Amino acid sequence: MENPKRKREQPAEGDGKDRLSDLEDALIHHIFSFLPDTKFAARTSVLSKRWKNLWISLPDLTFDASFYRRSPSSFENFVRYALLRRDKNTNLCSFHFCLDNFIVNEAAFRDWGINYAVAHGVRHVDLSHWEHFMPSGLLGCRTLETLKLSGVDVSDLSSACFGVLTSLHLTSCEFDGGLEFKDSSFPNLANLHMHNVCGGVSVEISGSKLVYFEMEGEGKEGEVRLCAPNLQHFKYSLEDSDCLTDFVDIDLPSLQRAELLVYYCVDQEHEMLRLLNGICNAKCATLTVYLLEVLNFSWSFDCETSPFHNLTSLKLLVGGRGRDPSRGFRLKIPYEIVTYLIGAAHPEDVDLVIEEDKYNW
Repeated sequence: MENPKRKREQPAEGDGKDRLSDLEDALIHHIFSFLPDTKFAARTSVLSKRWKNLWISLPDLTFDASFYRRSPSSFENFVRYALLRRDKNTNLCSFHFCLDNFIVNEAAFRDWGINYAVAHGVRHVDLSHWEHFMPSGLLGCRTLETLKLSGVDVSDLSSACFGVLTSLHLTSCEFDGGLEFKDSSFPNLANLHMHNVCGGVSVEISGSKLVYFEMEGEGKEGEVRLCAPNLQHFKYSLEDSDCLTDFVDIDLPSLQRAELLVYYCVDQEHEMLRLLNGICNAKCATLTVYLLEVLNFSWSFDCETSPFHNLTSLKLLVGGRGRDPSRGFRLKIPYEIVTYLIGAAHPEDVDLVIEEDKYNW
């Protein structure tokens, strides 16, 4: 009878080669792009001669200061080492630069890293926990397609010139004065996300290529003017704030889908109605029952006509509590408001959907 122990000691089928090293460079680089910091990719250089210099030609770089808290100076040292060692003939696809409140970095170092990325044709930039002014070297980047900013002072953003930028994400950013998104600075901007952007007087958005706009706010953006002739999807969320964003002017003639995920607002029925009128061209609308309840108790619709005249689908989200837990999960649907909203259309032509709220638990 064959000894099972001896059988286990026999080599596995195949030639015994490191099959991972047989992969093409591009595929290995793609695998490396999922690592949380480029230093982990650099450590693979000890695995074999084949892997020794793979990391220096990475098209995607991520530097996250939170991985260097035990030795703060090592963050700047590694970033400089990695960029200076990097293959100069390899363009950058993405550059994620995440700072940390526990590590103080000089402006010269931050700017040097950004300038390196711009000089190497970077297409996607993500700056997290920056808490500084936007790097001037980034404002005229001609290759940038996607820009994500978190904790950045974006007061200078209106003076930028992003010729090929298609997607812009702003999270917890601040600005002074006015903020403008016009074709002169953003001629190809298609997607704009603004989450908790505050501090200014006004925001003006008038991009002719804009098709998606999302705002999650605390009503601290100042007056907002949104005039986008080709916008298809509008999404606005307000959960934990007393102040609805003041949309003083909305013109969206091509709007297909609108989502108003409002869970808390006080004494702002006029602003809410103005917002509803601004999305009047939407064919599909998603509203929270809380929003309808506020309208129901605050406004008389006897002499009003529905803002919607192209409506084919109305989705009502039930179950969200917003900030006030006493609201509970059982808000009643004010059907007189529903009747008002679909009044301009033939009720039989509007698909009414009542759905449990997945956005706000």
